[in-house]
Amino acid sequence: MACAHTSLIPPRGARHPGFASVGNRNLPLLLAVSRAILEVNDIDGAKLEEKLSNLKTAIIADASNAKNASEVVLGYCRRRIDRMLKQIDLSADKSITHLAASYAVRTSELDVVALAIEMKTKIAAAIAAVDLAALLAIYDRKKPLLALAASHLRNWKVEVFSASVARAVQSSRDDRLRNAIRSVMPEITTA
Repeated sequence: MACAHTSLIPPRGARHPGFASVGNRNLPLLLAVSRAILEVNDIDGAKLEEKLSNLKTAIIADASNAKNASEVVLGYCRRRIDRMLKQIDLSADKSITHLAASYAVRTSELDVVALAIEMKTKIAAAIAAVDLAALLAIYDRKKPLLALAASHLRNWKVEVFSASVARAVQSSRDDRLRNAIRSVMPEITTA
């Protein structure tokens, strides 16, 4: 059986489009991956733990901000609406009346308010539990969160941080970051 998750990590020496595009959008923020980023950069001990703690606190604070959380919920609802609209097949309708009726029925099937409440509840639960992995699985603020990682882990600009991490992923001398990424990626097997 082949494991598909390893194909998400480019082979050594391959050009990489950017670290944040690998798998989970929030991959560099997962503690195992953040820890590996720091270790690859020779940061360890109390300083490593402090940086991880500060990053986690900053991410939780970002998600606790009502404006940021609302932005995430709104984006989630927009994506769900867009996905639903793409799945509507109105080709069988032969009149404007039937088309309008079919459209109204299909779009009424999606309860946007319920979606928003569900997402707000998930975000609030992850924050209350201080469950960073659960939060990052649903909290989609790629650029601001990557900026938090860049500033808290290395005190660098996002572009420099992303390039450095992409190089570390491709390193032939040190596979700690690749191994950390593999450890957090779901294993998908094909028959």
